[in-house]
Amino acid sequence: MLLLDYEWAFPVAEYEKERPRSLFVTIGMILCMPLRRLEKEDAFGSSERCNLLFQRESKGQCVAFEPYAAFQRQEKLQFQESFELKEAWPCLQINTQLPSLENFAQTLQVPGNKKNFKYASHVHLYMCYLGLETKGRLRDLVVSIFVECGRISDAQQILSRFPEESSCFWPTLLERYIGGGEVKQALILFLQSQCDCAQLSKNALQALVKCCTELKCVEQGLEVHGNLVIGGRDSELVLATRLVEMYAKCGLLAEAKGVLDEMPARDVFAWNVLSLGYAEHGLSGEAFQCLELLKMDGLSPNAVTFVWALKVCGKTDHLEQGQELHTEIALKGYDSHSLVGSALSDMYAKCCQLVEAEVVFEGLKNKDVISWTALISEYADHGLGAVALVCFERMKSEGVLANAVTYVAVLKACTSLGALSQGQQVHVDIIEEGFEKDVLIGNTLIDMYAKCGWLIEAQGVFEELPVKDVISWTALLAGYGEQGLHDEVLDIMERMLSDGVRLDPIAFVYSIKACARCQALQTGSRIHCEILKEELEANTYLSSALMDMYAKFGLHEEADEVFNDLLLRDVSLWTTRMTCLLEFGLCKEALACLEEMQIEGVSPNGVTYVCSLQACIGLDELDVGRKLHVRIVSGGFDQIAIVSNALVDFYAKCGSLEETWQVFDHFPIKDMVSWNTLLQGFNEHEVGEETLNMLENMQVEGFSPNKITFLVCLRTCRICGDKDKGKRLHAEIIKMGYDGDMLLGNMLMDMYTKLCSTVEAYDVFKKMVCRDVVSWNILIAFYAEHQLGEQGLQCLEQMVVDGVLPNSSTLSCGLNCCASLVAPEAGQELHSKIIREGHLIDPVVGHALVDMYASCGLFTDGRKMFDKLLVRNVGYNAIISGYAHHGHDEEVLSCYEDMLGEGVPPDSITFACVFKACGNVGAIIRGQEAYMLAVKEGHKDDALVGTMVIDMYSKSGCLMDACHVFEELSERDVFVWSALIAGFARHGECEATFSFLEKMESSGVLPDEVALLSVLTACSHSGLVEKGQAFFQAVEEQYRICITEEHYNCMIDLFSRAGHLEMTIFMISQMPGRPSKRNWETMLSASRNWGNSELARYVFEKLDWTQGASLYVMQHIYTI
Repeated sequence: MLLLDYEWAFPVAEYEKERPRSLFVTIGMILCMPLRRLEKEDAFGSSERCNLLFQRESKGQCVAFEPYAAFQRQEKLQFQESFELKEAWPCLQINTQLPSLENFAQTLQVPGNKKNFKYASHVHLYMCYLGLETKGRLRDLVVSIFVECGRISDAQQILSRFPEESSCFWPTLLERYIGGGEVKQALILFLQSQCDCAQLSKNALQALVKCCTELKCVEQGLEVHGNLVIGGRDSELVLATRLVEMYAKCGLLAEAKGVLDEMPARDVFAWNVLSLGYAEHGLSGEAFQCLELLKMDGLSPNAVTFVWALKVCGKTDHLEQGQELHTEIALKGYDSHSLVGSALSDMYAKCCQLVEAEVVFEGLKNKDVISWTALISEYADHGLGAVALVCFERMKSEGVLANAVTYVAVLKACTSLGALSQGQQVHVDIIEEGFEKDVLIGNTLIDMYAKCGWLIEAQGVFEELPVKDVISWTALLAGYGEQGLHDEVLDIMERMLSDGVRLDPIAFVYSIKACARCQALQTGSRIHCEILKEELEANTYLSSALMDMYAKFGLHEEADEVFNDLLLRDVSLWTTRMTCLLEFGLCKEALACLEEMQIEGVSPNGVTYVCSLQACIGLDELDVGRKLHVRIVSGGFDQIAIVSNALVDFYAKCGSLEETWQVFDHFPIKDMVSWNTLLQGFNEHEVGEETLNMLENMQVEGFSPNKITFLVCLRTCRICGDKDKGKRLHAEIIKMGYDGDMLLGNMLMDMYTKLCSTVEAYDVFKKMVCRDVVSWNILIAFYAEHQLGEQGLQCLEQMVVDGVLPNSSTLSCGLNCCASLVAPEAGQELHSKIIREGHLIDPVVGHALVDMYASCGLFTDGRKMFDKLLVRNVGYNAIISGYAHHGHDEEVLSCYEDMLGEGVPPDSITFACVFKACGNVGAIIRGQEAYMLAVKEGHKDDALVGTMVIDMYSKSGCLMDACHVFEELSERDVFVWSALIAGFARHGECEATFSFLEKMESSGVLPDEVALLSVLTACSHSGLVEKGQAFFQAVEEQYRICITEEHYNCMIDLFSRAGHLEMTIFMISQMPGRPSKRNWETMLSASRNWGNSELARYVFEKLDWTQGASLYVMQHIYTI
């Protein structure tokens, strides 16, 4: 647009008056201004333009324009082609005489000049120079030409300098603005000029009111309304209806109703406009009241009336009212109208009456794209994506072309079904129909591909969109967020901010969640600042997300600050606060929120009660939970699945299994979550048989186990040692196709290893498609626990080859393997690896290192490692156990004293090692002191502690004290009984030994290998050959225990002591392996004792002749 700087014409003229110059030079300066420069200017009154147009040298000569010399010679006025100004004024042919007003008027009225904007603009410039702009007639002629040429804004600029004299032109300019589509500019001019409404056409006034409506300019609309009232135009039906529409859409419904009431005559359109306003603002009652008033006015509803009324029924779920409208529509014959029919079908669908919706649709004579789209959309919205796709195919087969809205609905159906192949075919159709650039369709495509996991395709659609709105960005960002690609979410967010796209609340929520997952606190804080900048901090979802993010970072104060800064806090915010407090372990504060929110007048919902029950679990407040249960039932929240499941979980974790079952039994509807919650609750209390019975009940009721069910039940089999049931569950897992699941695979391995089923565990491991570090850890830990260190270290090497990085647990198990193998070199190599990979700070690894060095006898290295530990409770046990294992009893007691000096409380393992050391060195007093401390620390009934105390007393000959400790124990396992029996056997108390064995069996505890060995030892020491021989046979036949070398040694010793040398030789011959040196030495001593030189010679040949002891015995025999 050519912009004319009239404000600068006068300073130029004044400047020329000060420096006398030829009139034509000045005219040339004005007329010969390069239009190209003017066209590039974009603002009036620019000082830079003055510098561009008129330049002066230091001598005061005007330069830059060649024609000036011709003017100075008073030659004929010519305009150079370089300036594209070929026309010369007819009135300026030769002389310097100024043209008259009549000359100006004549030249402007020449037919050829009436539409010559360039000519008129130069005339006006000359008029400005001569001071003739104030002449109304000439100015009006110039303005007329400007208007004719469509240069309305330039005309307005001229007239704006003389507003009082230009009123006749304002209506014309307004009409021209409106006709050219510049309604907003027309509205501004109307308000500035206070134009008389009487002079404007009805269409122009409608356009002004419509502009206020579309722009939601309430103040300007009120001003226009005032002008219409002053001009007497407000009562005109069309204008009044437009005013009703303006007020209704701007939310001023009372004003809209007031205008309608003042109308002398009202038509259906006016009532429809007001009714739509009520409907759009959620006032369905007032909308239907308008329908009744419409009828009272003697008017009959039209198609538009029925359409909006049916939409209101659909939105508010008023099915009965919709059915009444359906009857009226049928009576008036509108049921065949396509728009009304589509609205009817849509209403029934929104009221979940899909059968009626389809009946209405099928009854339509002309099914156009709108009807089809309405039905497809409703099927898609109600989760019937497959039916929606069938409708779409049927629509295409009937030759109805889809529009953009249709494709959006179909894509949504594909998304809900996860039907990627159908979605891709629809995408092809969209491209063929030329809709691929449509933003709404593009956004839906992005959403479909993203939710189906095809993020590359989603990104491709996004990049191809010519216009990307915030929904496009958010759809892509949400897609990455749903797939757990949080780094990509933050990258997209950064792109949005750099491109100047304002994030909407959904984008902010996904970005905040991504920061929490990626531990990007700094980015999260920056997003928080952006939210404050956009003034979105009052948004419930954003505040909840921010609180959750700060809670995951452990920033309790920041989470509290977000909550406390909110003026209005609804139930979701209170619930989020409770969740955050629970994450911080502040169960008491979380429970207090329930009362605080009710003080603020906020009623709890189901999730609130779930959080409250979790707080009760944390506080172990069974009574408080019961009171909550009463409130839950009275509020009807027990019918909500998550609340009823939380009640089951609460009672189970608080140990009230009877109430757990009662709550579960009263469930109105039981689902898999309910059953799994119940199974988990019973499983945690290690009532395995009941848990597995419940699994059978669940299956009887028609529920098939899912992954969670199997995880819980496999753990139950592991706890209760039910290997057969575990195998049956394994078979079901394979049958249901879950055998490829890594979590279930790990749980199966864990169960089999705990049940010592190595073959089955390794078979599961081999068949696993994916193995994570947990899979390897289970196997390595099993090898370490069962003294199979070599296999464990091989697994450690293989997992690294397979690309799985060991974690702290792996390395700890590896160190345990080294300890079991007594392989210090391998342990030191692992130590170096631990240092390189930064695992040394893990206390579990540190303790394993101490244990490894101690088990390998490298106590100096072990002590160095121990001294570096920050937390030494487990470290003390490791080094004390090492000392005890290698028989360094004094060091055990010394470390124990250091441990007490540092205030580290001993545990059962510590006490066991101390009692063993005291028994070995005979430090009975120190042992008694340790036992008193163990009782004080609550270890009195600990079976391990009791076993070692009995062993200590029996080794020191204090058998009565050992019996006293035994009697004090509330639970006596096989190890306790064996320790007592061994103590009496060690001191030759054969009768007491057999007596305790009988008591052990009568109490239901089967003797183990150690107990039976002790009994045989007692028989040997007492010379009870027959009893010992009978008991030896009972070991395998009655007690089902494999006879070991130690049992044979006892019998050899028994027969040797009794002089039954032939039986001794027989026992040696029956041993499963080669006789040991100890066996032959026992036989040699017996031969000496009983004077059997021949047997002694036979035995001596079996021994090493170089051994001094054997030679001494033989010499003694021959001497005799």
